[in-house]
Amino acid sequence: MRTVELLHHLHTHAAPLGLPRGGAVSWDDAEFHRAAWAADPEGYLLSALVPGVRPEQRARALLQALSASWAGITDRSTLEKATRALLFDLPPATVLTVLLALRRLRATTSTSRGPCSCSCSTIRRRRR
Repeated sequence: MRTVELLHHLHTHAAPLGLPRGGAVSWDDAEFHRAAWAADPEGYLLSALVPGVRPEQRARALLQALSASWAGITDRSTLEKATRALLFDLPPATVLTVLLALRRLRATTSTSRGPCSCSCSTIRRRRR
């Protein structure tokens, strides 16, 4: 994905991240964000931190970073720092919406495709 296309999208697309009661996460450009993450995770997250990027797009970048697999990424320091910067840049209500959306995405994934790859099932088993 070209950087110019990515930055244009991050600066212009303003639809909010939807989280309707009892429904699926409303994320109309999810495929765009997945493709950008797959092409270059570091460049994608750093692009979300460029001045002028809409908060709605920063929230989506944070959701993508938290929901995507980091397997195969050897140097995670840049990703960790960019994710942390996004967390502290967004308003608390937006971060909460992202975390609730992530929870809903993981719940949907685990019921439709078996257990997710995160350690949440391991944590639940230890609590019992």
